[in-house]
Amino acid sequence: GRLVLVPWSLLSAASFALSHAEGSMARRSGVGLVLESRGGGPSLVAGLAPGGTAEECGQIRFGDCIEKVDGHPVRGLTPTELSQIIAGPEGTWVALGFRRIVSNFFSESEETFEVTLARGKPQPNP
Repeated sequence: GRLVLVPWSLLSAASFALSHAEGSMARRSGVGLVLESRGGGPSLVAGLAPGGTAEECGQIRFGDCIEKVDGHPVRGLTPTELSQIIAGPEGTWVALGFRRIVSNFFSESEETFEVTLARGKPQPNP
């Protein structure tokens, strides 16, 4: 066989997700995020599943833009691709980086933050 090096930006969402799986028989779960993209723009939080770890953490809001998964930039991926990357073996942890637009009457700014969430049902933080 031949070894082919592929830049991170060209890796598919599926291959990234598979590299993070802890065994092919593990049950895959997400964190309860509903993502959408408008007009090919960035993937935004469109909803939080009741009882999911994303809702339970209390930090994620509608309209937040997801920018990193486990420290890797994910800008340009579709909501479907992001969902595949975020999902993993139930009970494992995933770090998500977000960007939020904060505005008031006088100005608009951006803030970034990161949360670490359990996949599947809420569990004590490590």
